Amino acid sequence: MVVLRQLEYFVAVARERHFGRAAEACHASQPALSAGIAKLERELGVTLIKRGHNFEGLTPAGKRIANWATRVLEDQQRLEAEAHSLRRGIVGTLHLGVGRYTINAPVARLVASFGSHHPMAKITISTTESTATMARRLHNFELDAAISSFEPDDAVGLSVTPLYEEKYVLLVSEDQVALGDRSISWMQAAELPLVLLTPEMKYRQFIDKTFTNTGAVVDPEVETDSMAALCAHVATGRWASVVPHSLLLGMPPTCGIRAIPLVDPDTGTQISIAVNPGSPNPIAATALVDLAASCELISPLGDTIASWERGHPVNSPDFTLSKTDNGRGPKPVDRQGPLSLPPEHLLQITVPERVVTGERRKPVRTRRPSRPSIRRGWRRPALWRNAVEDPLDVSSRRI
Repeated sequence: MVVLRQLEYFVAVARERHFGRAAEACHASQPALSAGIAKLERELGVTLIKRGHNFEGLTPAGKRIANWATRVLEDQQRLEAEAHSLRRGIVGTLHLGVGRYTINAPVARLVASFGSHHPMAKITISTTESTATMARRLHNFELDAAISSFEPDDAVGLSVTPLYEEKYVLLVSEDQVALGDRSISWMQAAELPLVLLTPEMKYRQFIDKTFTNTGAVVDPEVETDSMAALCAHVATGRWASVVPHSLLLGMPPTCGIRAIPLVDPDTGTQISIAVNPGSPNPIAATALVDLAASCELISPLGDTIASWERGHPVNSPDFTLSKTDNGRGPKPVDRQGPLSLPPEHLLQITVPERVVTGERRKPVRTRRPSRPSIRRGWRRPALWRNAVEDPLDVSSRRI
């Protein structure tokens, strides 16, 4: 009967290509490893390893059996992880990849909710330049899940779940548009002085493609690869910019700046989460996908813009965490908006009277600690008693 320990020996030899290193990796002696592989060959009825003075490689049958043995051991690890999660919940580290140009506010909400549901788990987030690189890292099991805008070619062999669609808005000064405008076309936006992201960034590529499809020619006055720099230039009121509406989640409102939806066409970018179905850590990745699919990561476009312009936190009720959550998941919290105080309370400072009058504070005298009491029944020597009673009278001292 084939046992898992024999498969571990064989997979280790196939991986290390050396009997001594394989035995060390399995924490076993080399004779025990060789005996286990020999027993596996007898039970299967095939020769798995070419033997000589040293390891000479796997036989054709051994190469095929090695693939099956690897799958069996991976299934064993998944079984143990599933049983462990049923006992104590999800533990370990989830490796999450995020596109470099993906807005992080919705991702932060998802991570916060995941941590609330699974407090024993840890998450490591790494940014990647392109979706093709993230897909390769998913196939190599370097990542458990990835969030980005995946092209069809990048999603081959992966399980992709849509999360939300990013719409595009025009950040513009109130002086550059009419006060009653509730939307603006891409063609009209192209006529404004623009500050845009650099051409190699994915958002800029989508923006350029949309402008081209509408027949507009865009020549931005300023280009930057930083979202923070882009927002700072828009805040001056000189330039307008086209940004995804998810940027409003982490951007404070600016006086005199409006966010106007772009229409004609009303288009957007689909943000999805991708996992490898054969991942060695499927429990945490599946829990993250299920959580993301069941909750609203971002509010609708109109609600997001209205909340941002009012200066209120742009939060979705499903992802507002309470301090009294106790690890049972996020709870809706009623918000009353930003705290506002009357102007007279802002500069009201209480000054002590002695500071105003110039009165000098008297030093505080502390009482010196007393000597410890003498033990009852103990008599001082006569010489000491005389010295204490009359220290200047030498004749009264007893010698």
